[in-house]
Order: sequence, then structure tokens, then C-alpha cells
Amino acid sequence: MVLWLVLVIPFILVGGGIPGLMDGNRYKETLSAMVHHATGRTLTVNGAVRLELRPWPVVVTGPVRLEDVPGAPLAEAEEIRLHLAPWPLLRGEAIVAHVVLRQPVVRLAGGVDDLFAGRLVADRLALSTEAGFRLAIEAVQIENGVLAFHDPLLPPFKGIDGTLIAEALTGSYVLTGSLRLGEERVGVSWKAGGLGNDQAFSLDLTLPEGVGTLTLAGLVSTLGNPPSVRAQIKGTGPDLARAARVLDPTVSLPASLHQPFRLEGTLAAKAGHPVTLEDIVMQLGTTTGGGRAVLYPADRMEIKIELAFPYLDLDGLGEAALFPAQTKGPVSTWVGTWSRAWGGMTALLSGLPQETMLTLVLSAAESTLRGRKLHDVQVNLTFVDRKLAINQISASLPRGGMAAVFGFLTPAQEDRPRIDLTLELDGSELAE
Repeated sequence: MVLWLVLVIPFILVGGGIPGLMDGNRYKETLSAMVHHATGRTLTVNGAVRLELRPWPVVVTGPVRLEDVPGAPLAEAEEIRLHLAPWPLLRGEAIVAHVVLRQPVVRLAGGVDDLFAGRLVADRLALSTEAGFRLAIEAVQIENGVLAFHDPLLPPFKGIDGTLIAEALTGSYVLTGSLRLGEERVGVSWKAGGLGNDQAFSLDLTLPEGVGTLTLAGLVSTLGNPPSVRAQIKGTGPDLARAARVLDPTVSLPASLHQPFRLEGTLAAKAGHPVTLEDIVMQLGTTTGGGRAVLYPADRMEIKIELAFPYLDLDGLGEAALFPAQTKGPVSTWVGTWSRAWGGMTALLSGLPQETMLTLVLSAAESTLRGRKLHDVQVNLTFVDRKLAINQISASLPRGGMAAVFGFLTPAQEDRPRIDLTLELDGSELAE
């Protein structure tokens, strides 16, 4: 959907008639009418429309706003510059050799439905192209763009720089460039078949050197009811903690997660339905597991993650971060050390938006903790309203006993969480 916003305005700026440039006000009225016909939305041109001839014809205008709903622009740009090929103008064709969008901002609803809005726009563009001025665009240059969302739960993508090449107004498209995530630049390569019907797409994110890569490739289908997206996602890199920090600067994972990682799965989304990530294959260090994740987009974003491991190496994952050496001793010592350790997890999860509910269900047939073998490890955690509910953490101990923890962690004053736990364990085994 973002691409037709990039392409349709340059199309109509030129298609409205080069002679109209002599009367800017008249041209703006014609331009707004044509944009409304093509997109169903209102275009507001706040700046003058002028023609520069140094050394080739360039149409310049801005700022411009394309309205979505009253008071909320769907797209805007500080300036649009259309570099025209001069000779085709003599035979009634507008060939835009190069387009420069300076500080463009596109705002989307952020829901799955927004992915499929391009089909109607594609139909409108096709009709406008057949009835109006013939146009071709060779390349679009984006300078310091922003992709934002009306949904406050979704952070904006800023500092987008790149070049977009399209075979036609309705596709196919190739975008290469970069965007800024926090203090880092991330390389972007995006390809799409076009607008409307069933179209393949791919997205490659290249994180800074030594961090990793993320690839998403699949099919957008607008023919079904409801429309859908299905794609394969792959991520790999030498440092999970740093990769998470680059993708979201507010995230700070424990030092024990500075390890090589691999993630694969099948992403599926339908308009009006939850987003799922199935067939997850997850590897961290020497530990490999799998499962599924579900995202329920609503007023309160709900995420549920289920992972299963045949073997979970807690020693290799740096168990000391969660189970300090002082855990030997009476139950009161366990309560104190777990309070500090799980308090760190609460601080990490507190970085999630206030409206987010996160459920983590994890199981491991076998695990190793401080050299001891554990069996049937079960973890069930829920984080909501800044409170971490420990629904269950349990395991079978080496001598046949059981250990289980239930309770809550609640943020308190001075960043000191309150801990309310119930422990059921065999202290004789743990004291050794």
C-alpha cells in the first residue's frame, strides 16, 4: 500500500497537464480532483507548483498532504521533485526519469487489513492510466522518510533512505536502501510483484556487521475472503542480545543471551484474524527448540508464545543470571535471590507497552542446571499490567523429587519489585 502513495502523486502531478503549470492555483484544483478520482482521498498542496528548467524540466511542489480521515494525513511530504525527460513531452508523453521525495511520511492503520488496501487502489490507478496521460517512472528517490502507524503500540520506522524502481504504476517494485533503528543503520531490500490479486514479495534486512540478517518472503493474496498473507521468516546471527537491541533500542536482554541464534517459521495473517507464527525452529547457542506464537491485535495487544525443547541447557544459557550461587541454604535465601533475579526479568518485560499481555509457555523434556539433570521442566508465565504472574515453574529433580514455584512479581516504588511466591521443593536435594 505504501508504494502506490509514492507513485500515484507523481503520476497525477504530471498527468494533470504541463501547460497548467502557468497557473498554479488552477493546476492545484485539477490536481486535487485527479488524486481524489484515483485514490478516493483528498490531496492538499500547501506550497506553490513551479517548473524549473535547469538544465532539464523539473516539476517542484510541496508541502503536500494526502488525507486519510479528517485530521489525520495518510501521507505527506515536505517536497516532491519530478525530473522529466524533455523529448517525450513533445509527443504528449510524460516520462519521469527521476522522482525525489523529501521527508515523506506515510501513516498506516497498522492492522492486517491495511495490507490489502492496495487492491482497490490498483483498480483505480488502472482506470486513471487508461483514461488519462501516459506516464512512466524510472526511479523514485526517498530522502529521510518515515513510516508511522496510527496504532500507538507500533513504533515508527524513521530515517528511510532508498531508491524505488517500478516497471509500472501498479508494479512490480524493487526498493533498496536503509532505515535507522535507534543509532544503527539497517540495510533494506524489498521486492514485490505489484498491487492487487496474488503477488509475491520478499524483504531482507541486513543488520550492522556482526549482528545478523532477517528475511521474509511469501505471498499476499487479495482474492480470498478474507485476504491473507503467508510468508517464511528466517533470522540468523552471532549475537541475539545485540540483534534484539538493534531491532528495538528499548530492549536490553541479559548478558547470557549474547550467543549465536537462528530462527525460522511460517508467518500467516488474515484480515480480521490473529497473526500466527507456526513451525518455529529456534536455536540459541547449542539449544534447539520449536513451537508457535500468536498475536491478537486489539485494543490490548495479546501475544502468546509456546516453545518446546527436547533438551534445554540452562548451564550453557548462563543460569547464574537467574539462579545465583547463594541459592544454597534455607528457603528465605531462595526467596531473596529469586526476588532480585526475577526482578531483572520484570524490568526487562516492563519495556513492553502498557497495553500488552504476554503469555510464555515453555517445556523441556530434559535440562541441565549446575551439572544436574532435570526432567519434565514446565514454565508458564503471564505478563500483564506490569505484573508478572508465575503460573508454574516446575521440574523433576535428580532423585525423583519435585520443585515448583508459583506467585507474582509486581513493580513497586524505587524500582524494587514486590515478590509473592509459593515454593514447593525438596530442600535436601537443593542444598547439596
